[in-house]
Amino acid sequence: ERPLIVVAGEMLELGEATRATHREVASFFTDAHAQAVITLGEHAVHYAEGLADGITHTHVRNVDEAYAEIRRI
Repeated sequence: ERPLIVVAGEMLELGEATRATHREVASFFTDAHAQAVITLGEHAVHYAEGLADGITHTHVRNVDEAYAEIRRI
């Protein structure tokens, strides 16, 4: 069985809700039993705050790095 890998970009224009909204969305990754989450974008680092223990998180700078990380997993 293949692992579930989530690639998530930042959500823009959320204002003061930026951090909380990224954390909330990350709970869906946990509920879906993701094994790895790759994030891209300045605000996307906040997804990590909402992930359950045991889910691998990697933050990348661009799409090429995201693709390389997927291939590594």
